[in-house]
Amino acid sequence: MATNTNINFPQSEFLDPLTKRPAREWMLWLMSPSVIQINSTTALSVQSGGTGLSTIPTNGQLLIGNGAGYTLDTLTPGAGIGVTNAAGAITVANTGVLSWAGGATGLTPAGAATGAVNLAGVLNVASGGTSASTASIVSFNNITGYSAAGATGTTSTNLVFSASPVFSGSVGIGATPAASAVLDAQSTTQGVRFPNMTTTQKNAISAPAAGLVIFDTTLAKLCVYSGAAWQTITSV
Repeated sequence: MATNTNINFPQSEFLDPLTKRPAREWMLWLMSPSVIQINSTTALSVQSGGTGLSTIPTNGQLLIGNGAGYTLDTLTPGAGIGVTNAAGAITVANTGVLSWAGGATGLTPAGAATGAVNLAGVLNVASGGTSASTASIVSFNNITGYSAAGATGTTSTNLVFSASPVFSGSVGIGATPAASAVLDAQSTTQGVRFPNMTTTQKNAISAPAAGLVIFDTTLAKLCVYSGAAWQTITSV
């Protein structure tokens, strides 16, 4: 409890014995607060609305709750974040955030650099990437295990489409496609195989397009849809 050694209050009774009101001396004293001085030598506790501290804070020190009261401390700088404690001011600035560099297995942190975070590099297929820095595919021969627009590579030479990709130009298999061919397949050891299905499966095709060709395994014949019905190529 703070000890007061400087308050000189009137020595007379507070109430005038005749009027039963505060005495003139007390009224004058109460209306002159400038004469009241309190010297406190003990810090005011947290429970009483104080800080519990009697230390004068240095530049940048803040009152930080510690569960029981307050501690005077400054902000701690971190990686890439600088803190400058000045008289009455605290400045927090970026002094070098981590940039990133590309690696074969992903994006890995590089050294600190001032400015924005830059992402770069090529992620390989084994890590979920494409091993490419552009969206175009120049050759299918190097696709070894990722899906792109319905295409899944199975080996270094075979490509299996599980969906229905759309090609904007001609497709060449085994050779550069001829200018007049939308599909040009060339080989001296292999042929072109049409979809194999039973007659029941053929008839279950929904809205077949005119010119659609399949191999009917029930009939062991090639069949083409005329636009109105399935026609069997009987010379086969």
